[in-house]
Amino acid sequence: MNKKGFYLIFFVIFSIVVLLALLAAIMKANNSHDKIVGLDSLYLSKIYDEGEKIKFYLDRSVSLSESNAIEVLKSNAGYATPSCPKFGDYVLLSSDCGDFDPEKSFEIAFSSQLKNYLSSYSSTYIDVNLQNIYESNTKDKAFGSFFRFSESVPKTISPERSFVATYSESQVNSASFVLEKDIISFNELSFKTESLKDNTYSIAPKYKLENIDLEIYDRIYAVLASSCMSKTVKNCIQAINKEFGIYAEAIFGGNLVRADINGIKIAFDVSSSLPQKLTFREHTIVQ
Repeated sequence: MNKKGFYLIFFVIFSIVVLLALLAAIMKANNSHDKIVGLDSLYLSKIYDEGEKIKFYLDRSVSLSESNAIEVLKSNAGYATPSCPKFGDYVLLSSDCGDFDPEKSFEIAFSSQLKNYLSSYSSTYIDVNLQNIYESNTKDKAFGSFFRFSESVPKTISPERSFVATYSESQVNSASFVLEKDIISFNELSFKTESLKDNTYSIAPKYKLENIDLEIYDRIYAVLASSCMSKTVKNCIQAINKEFGIYAEAIFGGNLVRADINGIKIAFDVSSSLPQKLTFREHTIVQ
C-alpha cells in the first residue's frame, strides 16, 4: 500500500470518528438540554408587562369609579344610597334622610364602585411558549427531528406556569387601598418571576382623583338652611334663583319647592327641617 492510500484510509477513519463524536454531542444536547438562553430575561419582561397592564387597569378603574360615584351622589342629592323620600324625579331633602355628609358619601360610593372593578379584573397574561422556542432552536432547524428522541420539550424546562395569570388576578381582586383627600394609594402588589423563585417584581400604584367637586352640596344646603327653612316659598325660590342662576319653582302652590341644580334634582318643604349636616372633617377610607 502506498503512502497516499494509507493517508486516505487514515483520513476517512479519522473523519468518521469526528463525525460520530459530533453526532453524540448533538444528540446529548438535544435530549438533556434544560436551559434556553435568555429565558429568565423573557420571563422578567413578561412579568413587567403584566404589571404595566395592571397599572393601566387600575388607573382606568379609579377614573371610572370617580365618575360613577359623582353620578351616584348627583342622583341621590349628596347621599351614597337612595336615603331620602322622592317626589317624582326629585329627592326630597328632609330630616328623614339621615346625616348629610357628601364627603363621606362620596368615599362610600367610590369604594363600592372600585371594588366592583377590582373583582372583575381578568389577566391577559400568556405563558411563554417553550415548546415553540425549543423546536425553533438552530439545531432543530438544521437537523430536524432525526437526531431527537422526542418531539416534546423536556419536563425539566417545561414546568407549569399558568399560576402567573391566576396569581395576578388574585392580587388585584383582593387589593386594598387608602383614599385620603383626593389621593388613592394601593397596597404593594408583588409578582413572582417565573424561573427565579426568590425574586419578585412589585408595584405600589398611586393616583390622584381629578374631578371631585362637592362644594355644590354645601352651597345647596346653605341656601336651604338660610333662605328656605321656616321661610316663605317665594323667599326660597328667589334665594335659589339668585345663588345658582336657575329657575326654581313651587309645586302645586303648596310648601314644596323643587329645583334642578346642575343635574341635582332636589325638593324641599319650607315647613319642615333639613337633615343634620355633619361638620367638615378629613376622611380616610381604608379597604
